[in-house]
Amino acid sequence: MIYESKIYQKAVGVYMMNCRHIRDMTQQGLSVQTGLSRQFISKMESGAQMPSIPTLLIIAEGLEMTLEQLFCGIEKVYCQLLFVQSNRKHSYSSVAEQNGFCNYINRTKGSW
Repeated sequence: MIYESKIYQKAVGVYMMNCRHIRDMTQQGLSVQTGLSRQFISKMESGAQMPSIPTLLIIAEGLEMTLEQLFCGIEKVYCQLLFVQSNRKHSYSSVAEQNGFCNYINRTKGSW
């Protein structure tokens, strides 16, 4: 389970960085928008630090999105990262198999 939480932490950072890049925003720009330090944003984006829920709300507002949109995006990245990890152990050959895997993860993660 610790392994999956590290992957989730990485997913948070990857999605934050993607959202920031889409908006042509630097870490410093997001820092100004949120009041969070650029160093803290850097640590979150690198997967070195996991933000709290209140911090994620601040980040969502800084990225001009809802918390729900932020979590949905993080979940998609998390699923993709889990798939890549599983793909190293197994052989998946199609996007359909990847989507099936993601659906399975989304259905069962509450029971982990």
